[in-house]
Amino acid sequence: MALATAVTAVFTITIASVLSAAINNQALAERLTIASTLAQTKMSQLLSAPNIEPTGHEDHGQGASEPQTFGPDAGIYAGYKVRLIVVAEKINLQEAASKGSLEGIPLDDKIPAGVQNQEQTIEKAGSSESSITGGDVAVHRIIIEVMSPQESNDHPLYRVETIRPAEKPTELEP
Repeated sequence: MALATAVTAVFTITIASVLSAAINNQALAERLTIASTLAQTKMSQLLSAPNIEPTGHEDHGQGASEPQTFGPDAGIYAGYKVRLIVVAEKINLQEAASKGSLEGIPLDDKIPAGVQNQEQTIEKAGSSESSITGGDVAVHRIIIEVMSPQESNDHPLYRVETIRPAEKPTELEP
């Protein structure tokens, strides 16, 4: 009888812990779904805007926008915070293609196979390192961070980042 009680207790504790983990994972999945929807909505708004103004540096303390907090009347979005960071940058496309990365973002899985490893292709063509030019391209790096009411501001629940070309200058620079 004692053995049966012990086996039943172990089985009950195991089932309870599995159910607890499942409930926690379901709640996290719901928060991620809401966060991704908010990020997608904000990104669509930004990408459809004709002009984007930089907010400052990616570092949260240097010019990043204050998080927009959704009030209690926002339905399922109540308590969520969305932080927008837009950084003006210049990127050398040839250098990024030859390195295979763009400031920590791997490019190998995002560009066609024929464009990868450009440095080896250029060396085969007889070019030297000094002749590699792709020119700098002005871009805006757009970063959207979403925090749920259960998350801290230092660790966003969801983060999405993209790069958009900056507007062309109206006058040619000398």
